[in-house]
Amino acid sequence: EALREGRRALAMTPLTNNALKKVDLLYGYALICTWTGERDLALTQIEKLAQMPAGPAYGELLLDRSWDSLRDDPRFQKILDSLPHRQ
Repeated sequence: EALREGRRALAMTPLTNNALKKVDLLYGYALICTWTGERDLALTQIEKLAQMPAGPAYGELLLDRSWDSLRDDPRFQKILDSLPHRQ
């Protein structure tokens, strides 16, 4: 049910309407996917987010415990590596 509602929220907010709101919704949907065990779908959403200017920062993905279940997946590391590492 959570996945269905997440998809519905994304569909109701076109990217051209409000890009920042869309990023927030996509981030939330990626979290829902992670929490419900939909690893592939979560990683697909995070890949999309990583390509958006207002997407998550390197440190956010690196340190946020919400993503712990994805850390052992090489695709997650690839996403991290694609983000700028600020010091």
